Amino acid sequence: MIFGAHPGPNPELGYCYRYREVRYSPGADDWGDPIPRAAGEHLGIWINEYPVLRMTPHGFWFLDHYEDRERFVNLSWTKQCAHRTKEAARDAFIERKRKQIRILHNTIIDAQELLRMALEQKSLGVAHQVVR
Repeated sequence: MIFGAHPGPNPELGYCYRYREVRYSPGADDWGDPIPRAAGEHLGIWINEYPVLRMTPHGFWFLDHYEDRERFVNLSWTKQCAHRTKEAARDAFIERKRKQIRILHNTIIDAQELLRMALEQKSLGVAHQVVR
């Protein structure tokens, strides 16, 4: 397919959806430097709406405006980049955030243990390899 030349949306097939997070900048200071964003502030959730181009026995094709390309979603895939209903897209977003929290929580635990190990070495006045 020629870049930028996509078939038009099929109104009978409707749309598919994806929730995504956005982080807004609080602005810039007097010198044009970005103002740091405080954790938990200037956040939002957007719902991207994509026209479904065609259905297949195993899924659907949609037009991703942001990447200017067609994308396929297999309905048997565990992870899908878009969903046929806003509710399913919201539920997938919730699961993505839960998984992100689990991963980051484990990363924090690792960082705390590594810090403890380094401080233990410092207090003993040694520098050697420690494996746990």
